[in-house]
Amino acid sequence: MVIAHNPGIRDLALQLAGAGAQIDRMRRKFPTAALATLDFDGPWSELVPGACELVGFVKAKELA
Repeated sequence: MVIAHNPGIRDLALQLAGAGAQIDRMRRKFPTAALATLDFDGPWSELVPGACELVGFVKAKELA
């Protein structure tokens, strides 16, 4: 789990996500308290841009 401020966390999530149905949605807006869930199957040493799949993206206002 990584917790950070924008624009850094948005940029990191977009760099790591190479696939996923919600990438365009995340690219349009990554508001405060949003959660991006990335899946990566491999060792940290192989973590490169595009190596992850975006498996979930939730905005805080969607939880209410």
